[in-house]
Amino acid sequence: MQNNSKLLNKSFLIGMITTIVILLIGYGVWWLLRQGGVEFSVIAPKEIKSGELQTITFAYKNGMRVNLENAEIIVTLPENIYAPSEPNSKVIHINLGIIEKNTSATKTLDLIAIGEKNTIATFETSFRYKPVTLTSVFEKKVKTDMAIYGSAISLDIEMPTQILPETNFDIKVTWDNQSAMNFSNLKLIMEYPEGYILNESNII
Repeated sequence: MQNNSKLLNKSFLIGMITTIVILLIGYGVWWLLRQGGVEFSVIAPKEIKSGELQTITFAYKNGMRVNLENAEIIVTLPENIYAPSEPNSKVIHINLGIIEKNTSATKTLDLIAIGEKNTIATFETSFRYKPVTLTSVFEKKVKTDMAIYGSAISLDIEMPTQILPETNFDIKVTWDNQSAMNFSNLKLIMEYPEGYILNESNII
């Protein structure tokens, strides 16, 4: 009986110590998070043109009383959005390192969306950080929608509606850069059905 009593007292003591430690850790996390907290936002245009370069701004603020470490911004891109700085990657990592307490800053990323008119281009951003006094990693996620209302390059085709067999006819293709950007290495590709032969093409 005496041994059982000692075991019960020991278990009770261990339980009390564990509970106190958990409460202290919980209070520490609560105290840290209530000190202004961490803010993160994504600044992007609501409407864009397909093929036009857009600068996206990521704003973050450490309002806590401790530094944040291992901070990074992760941008996940869908098929119709890409970053010219990393054209072959759909997940962009922006390393922030240590963010000092009570400081704020911004980072930018250039993106290009491609799609039809009246479609939506959506990307997701994650802001990850760890307070130096804790072992847990925190994360804030933001989903951003941009509506495509037109194209940076307009294309117009003029051709006859009726033709006679074995006669030559002209097809006029006109394109126009409707944006403030300069484009290079543009290609015009025309596919025509069997039975048609291209005689010549000229740029006017």
